[in-house]
Amino acid sequence: EAGNPYIPNAAPQRGAVYRLDDALVDAELFRRLRVRGTSAGPDGIDDLRAALTLVTGSPIDRPRVGGYSWAAEERLGTNYTAMVVDTAHTLATYFIQCGQYADAIAVSELAAQASAAVMDDDAGDITYVDLWLSYRGMGDNEVAERQLRRLMDAHDIDEEVELPVRTYAILLKHGYGASTHETSRSG
Repeated sequence: EAGNPYIPNAAPQRGAVYRLDDALVDAELFRRLRVRGTSAGPDGIDDLRAALTLVTGSPIDRPRVGGYSWAAEERLGTNYTAMVVDTAHTLATYFIQCGQYADAIAVSELAAQASAAVMDDDAGDITYVDLWLSYRGMGDNEVAERQLRRLMDAHDIDEEVELPVRTYAILLKHGYGASTHETSRSG
């Protein structure tokens, strides 16, 4: 309407210059697609793929000075990163089961990129396990082993048996150690 600002002025509220109502940002669209895709089971694969097309790096990793203080307070960067990793893992699992290893690698690499800066525990480990499984499925054991090296580097360790117990158990469940890496966890 003529005479009204396109974006309403919100100066009286908490010192903000502008206020946005009912704006759909990529993060919210990602969340909606993820929820819809996850709830639809195998029929939701297209929604999960669409959600990941919105991911271009670590969520909320470049806030402007003085901006996004609300995001830090709510740990949105960490929460959205966990959602990206989880979505990518769901897709990678589906793709691996279908023998679509290149697609599994693509979504797992995206998750690795998104989680590199903010994941501070072993939650991101599944990304490297998915990469390991994908390259093994393609028959490229050398590159598969490099994914394990990336995982160990992320934990700053030298031996696979030093990985978190859950991560190591997942590797064993998927055949790690069945041939050249026969080791046992002591402890």
